[in-house]
Amino acid sequence: MIPCRLTDTPRSAHRNGDSEENPKIPGLHAPGRKSALIVSYTDNWENRGVLYHKWLSAHGHEVRFITSNFNHFTLARRDQKDLPACGEFIKVPAYRGNLSISRGLSYCVFGIRLLSSLFTRKPDLVVATVPCNSTGFAAMLYKRLHPKTILVVDVFDLWPESLPSSVLKKVLSPVTFLWRSCRSTAIASADLTICECEKFSQKIKSQQPTSHPQTLYLMGKKSSQSAQDSIEKIPIRIAYLGSINHIIDIDGMLRLLEALAAHREVFVEIIGCGVLQTQFLEKLARAGIKHNFHGAVFDQTEKDSILSSCHFGLNMMNDQVFVGLTTKSIDYAGCGLPLLNTISGDTWTLVEQYGAGFNITDPCSAADIISTMTNESFKKMRHGVSLMYQDHFSSEALMSRLGSALGSVVPARQTPPSEGPLNRTELLS
Repeated sequence: MIPCRLTDTPRSAHRNGDSEENPKIPGLHAPGRKSALIVSYTDNWENRGVLYHKWLSAHGHEVRFITSNFNHFTLARRDQKDLPACGEFIKVPAYRGNLSISRGLSYCVFGIRLLSSLFTRKPDLVVATVPCNSTGFAAMLYKRLHPKTILVVDVFDLWPESLPSSVLKKVLSPVTFLWRSCRSTAIASADLTICECEKFSQKIKSQQPTSHPQTLYLMGKKSSQSAQDSIEKIPIRIAYLGSINHIIDIDGMLRLLEALAAHREVFVEIIGCGVLQTQFLEKLARAGIKHNFHGAVFDQTEKDSILSSCHFGLNMMNDQVFVGLTTKSIDYAGCGLPLLNTISGDTWTLVEQYGAGFNITDPCSAADIISTMTNESFKKMRHGVSLMYQDHFSSEALMSRLGSALGSVVPARQTPPSEGPLNRTELLS
């Protein structure tokens, strides 16, 4: 399976990290300020790291962001210019396959080199993002030898629980047990555990009853472009954003699109790539569904333009995948698109609570309702999407929740950080 990053704009044009030849000196920070490391194998700076950086900096910490020099989504080496000014790389081996020995090796190397860096720097606080679970394991080992260090474990995804095949889980059970144990031991040692969605928090609680994870959603990017307001007597335009692989429900999407096409003209805008893209496009063609395949789109303005031309966003995955919230659903919400959703947990609850789309149980019934929507009912639904985004995925909402969580483990300062929206300078610093 070859993944493809689809939701972030390359930042080489506007990030100015330290040069690899002249990095910041490890272990040194301003007198009187504590040191903090934000660590993530994959680059989650814009939807997570920047929030930690803003809060911790305002609470007396000199903050560095450490990530690998390999892009899991494009399978290419990352450029130093893609880093924020506080960022630096750990060099890791490249890999090609999602389920491969070379990927496991890359994760192990990251964990080993991270542990060495931790002992060199001796940070006062560590934010360890898992997966990869070796990040959490390395942070746990450091914490055990330096018990005064504050350890925050941020569960970005649940692996191996999210493996898309029950057969694979059984065949690989000895490996997945060790894989999961790396995360579990990290959480057991953590001062604070944060999860990307409530479904993950509940799973962690069921596995480790003494843990008390808190939920913090990923930060979205609000589009400045105007979305569709009209839906009557025009083709219904539907977006698909993301990797086209074994974890998405292609057949379920086709059933919904065919049912809808029986009532109205349907047009699908596809932003993405992956091992099943040919199969997906061929099935759309056989069903007579008009579509436009854009491939991977990395320019944020171009991506927003495509999404804003649509009425709905497809958010349908294989039911064996353990997921409560997808990045594509946050991207859809940022562009004002109601969801066509089958994902249980957080997304299902939010769609119901805000009227932010349709939770699909019967494609034919859903198609009947969608095809007869009025402009007024569609605008009301889009308003629900806007409220959902502001309440759960905006920087203001997330800074407030992160502050409450970190404030429970980080000693208080007299001057708290602003909880207003992040500006461009903060995102790139």
